[in-house]
Amino acid sequence: MQQKILFYLLLPLLITISYLPFRFLYLLSDLLCFIFKDIIGYRKSTVIENLKRAFPNKSEKEIKVISDNFYAYFSDFILETIKLYSISAKKLKKHISFEDKSILEEHYKKGKSVILVLGHLGNWEWAGPGAGLDLPFVFQAIYKRLLNPHFDKLVLRLRSRLGPELLEMKSAPRNMLMDKNRITCTAFPMDQRPPPEYAYWTKFMNRDAGFFMGPEKIARKMGYPVIYAKVERVKRGFYKMHVREISDNAGNMKDGEVIEAFVRQLEKDIELSPELYLWSHKRWKHDRPNASRHSKTNA
Repeated sequence: MQQKILFYLLLPLLITISYLPFRFLYLLSDLLCFIFKDIIGYRKSTVIENLKRAFPNKSEKEIKVISDNFYAYFSDFILETIKLYSISAKKLKKHISFEDKSILEEHYKKGKSVILVLGHLGNWEWAGPGAGLDLPFVFQAIYKRLLNPHFDKLVLRLRSRLGPELLEMKSAPRNMLMDKNRITCTAFPMDQRPPPEYAYWTKFMNRDAGFFMGPEKIARKMGYPVIYAKVERVKRGFYKMHVREISDNAGNMKDGEVIEAFVRQLEKDIELSPELYLWSHKRWKHDRPNASRHSKTNA
C-alpha cells in the first residue's frame, strides 16, 4: 500500500518533469547530481570500489574525476529516461541516431532477423526507441520485470510508447523461437547480472563476472546474426549509435564466443568513456562458483 501511495504521489511530478524543455531539464539534473553525490552519497562506496577495481592503475585523483563525471551523467540519464514519457518520435530522432545502419539493413534485405547486444553504457533507454524508429525491422527489447508493479507499469510505458515491443526476460527465449514469420531485431542488455550458477563466467574489467547465456544460445540455435551496439554521447542530450558485427551467423560460433566478443568490445568502449557506464550497479556482487561449467579463466 505504501508503495502504491508513493507511486501516485510521484507520478504527477514525473509527468511534469517529462514536459520540461531540455535546457530546464539539465538545470534540474545539475541539482539532482549535487543531491546524489554530495548530500546522500548514493551508492558512493559501490561506485568508488567498482572504479578502483576496474582501473587499478589510475590514481585517487583520476578515480574521483571519473566518479564525479559519472554522477553528472547518471543524473542526466535519469531525467532523459523520464523524458520518454512525452517526447515525440520526431524530437527523439534528433537526439539519437545511427552512425551507420547499413549492416543491419543488409540483413533485413536478406530476410534475416538479428540480435542486437549492448551494455549499460550511454543512454541505453533511448537506444531501444531510437533504433526502433530508425530501422525497418520489427524492433523488440528484452526487459526484466521490476518488483514494484506500479513502477514496472510506468517503465513499460516509457520503453514501449514509441513503438518497441517488449519481451519479459524469462519468457523471451520461448517467444523468439516461436516468432519465425517476422523479421525482428531483438535488443539484449547483455551485461545484466544473472544467478551465478546459471552464468557464463569470464573476466570483465579486471574481475570475475557472470553473463546470461540466453542471447548467445538463441542466436546459435537460430543462426541469427549478432550485432554489437555502442551508444556514444556526442554532447549533452545527443547520442549516436555505432554498430559492428560479431557474427553474420552465430550458429557457426563456438560456445562462449559471442559473449567473449561482446565483453571484450564493451571493455574497450568503457575505457574510452568510463563516466558513461553504470558504476552504481552491483555488477560484481557474486563470486564465481568453484565448479562453474561455463567459464573462461584467462580472457
